[in-house]
Amino acid sequence: MFSWAPGDNIEAALAVLRRSGSASLCMNVDFGERLPAWNAEADSDPSAEGVFEAVIAHLWHVSDLQLSLSIEGMQYPSVSALFDADALDMTRLRTLSVAAPTEVPWPDIPRLNIKCSPLTSISLSRVRLATPFGLVGPATTNIDFSDLEITFSELHDMFSLAINLQRFSLLCCGILGNTGDVPGFFNSQPLSPPKLDEVSVVSGPARNLNLLHRLLSVAHAREVGVYSFRTEIPPELALEFLRIDKLGNIASLEISRNGLHIKNTAGMERNIGGDLSSFDFLLDVFAEQQIVASLREFQTSLECWMDLMRLFSRTGRFMPNLQNIRLSLSQDGFAADQALFAEDRILAPDLRSIHVSVSGSEMPTLALVQHYICALGCFFPSSLASVTVTYNDVYHEDDALLNKFMELYQLIAHTFTHVVWLTRGA
Repeated sequence: MFSWAPGDNIEAALAVLRRSGSASLCMNVDFGERLPAWNAEADSDPSAEGVFEAVIAHLWHVSDLQLSLSIEGMQYPSVSALFDADALDMTRLRTLSVAAPTEVPWPDIPRLNIKCSPLTSISLSRVRLATPFGLVGPATTNIDFSDLEITFSELHDMFSLAINLQRFSLLCCGILGNTGDVPGFFNSQPLSPPKLDEVSVVSGPARNLNLLHRLLSVAHAREVGVYSFRTEIPPELALEFLRIDKLGNIASLEISRNGLHIKNTAGMERNIGGDLSSFDFLLDVFAEQQIVASLREFQTSLECWMDLMRLFSRTGRFMPNLQNIRLSLSQDGFAADQALFAEDRILAPDLRSIHVSVSGSEMPTLALVQHYICALGCFFPSSLASVTVTYNDVYHEDDALLNKFMELYQLIAHTFTHVVWLTRGA
């Protein structure tokens, strides 16, 4: 293993190269943000460029390359060999990870030009491939792109070549062009690598999802996520890409103002991250897939409770398989005038437990506890008859929060007909 970063002993690093001979070599070179002052007492070349000049001579027998570039490092002639018009021969390379600095504008992002057998893993940040042909193939199981632009036709070529692809990640990227750039694509079906297990799309323009939806089928992937942080991706578009309609029976649901997590009985997961100020985008898929009927457990906060109950009541008020509810409470940001549930109640005959977690920096108030008890009134009393309610502090460290919550609950619980007594949980 050869590893070097600014501040490391250069002579010791070069000694590793000299001893490596022709053995397959794992290499990790990090130029960092700023290059260190050179120790004048050392005998080898007094610059980071000298390190990479030595590295270049050994790239032919590197099997695993991790390279993090700096602005200065990209100017070195030895480094530029990776981006020359003539492909650099790296016959033994199997995994590749290259990151260029964020200061490099997208139009100036360099194209990595190397020659090797198809790689098993490719991870590129602000660096593009000169061509996927030769580098991507049946051996390729992982493709990870971040902070770069790539054309639709390049992605099409990669997915077509990587027939055994297992993991694909796209972080803050831009997809250029459109479906018309691939001859004959208009009438074709999305590609569906049979071993595809995990897909993640983070931020980027909304059109990325439109294009990926046409290009790649994620219906059989174990875990798929769309996360919108720096850009806005409409949740409706994310939902369409996730193909929740192909999941079958939904076992669990976790929802908040910041995201959605769904898991089916076979362990397949779908995630949406971003601003979920409304849950209305879920109405159609909940109704069509009868998610309410198959749901075994759900997790949410008191803040989201009423919106979720309205969603349940509008798509099916009978929840025959629901067994567990996990509900989080916090006085922080709680508004005493939050609307209470006023629609038809929900029947959940198999409901067994409700787990309440208390968190926040403020002590629970009477209004918060009243709101919590009223929230349970969304279910028919018969659904609550055999329920055990446990509670704890999220971080298992603030007994004051718990004690106050219990004190207030016991003070007013007798005034509600649907009360369920609490049991302190682990």
